[in-house]
Amino acid sequence: MTFLYTFLVILTSWLVLSHTRWIWLINQARKKGIYPEKGKATMFDVRSLIIEGEYDLAIELYRRLFKTSRRNARKAVEDLADSISQKNIEYE
Repeated sequence: MTFLYTFLVILTSWLVLSHTRWIWLINQARKKGIYPEKGKATMFDVRSLIIEGEYDLAIELYRRLFKTSRRNARKAVEDLADSISQKNIEYE
């Protein structure tokens, strides 16, 4: 039983720290001006984050916009990044 309680405490602590890390990263990105204010995000912001190389933030923003899973958001952001890179190749 002690093992179970220890495991639950460690798991809960990890989840809290992980969530705190995301909050900190998003606040830092907002201070830099690369992450939109709450409630004002668009797909253009996702595209801008991809161009800036901030794939993790782009995935998180996509998740918040479309309320989807991390897997689906990652796939969508990868597809968008591929289409952006294809367009850049075509223009060169």
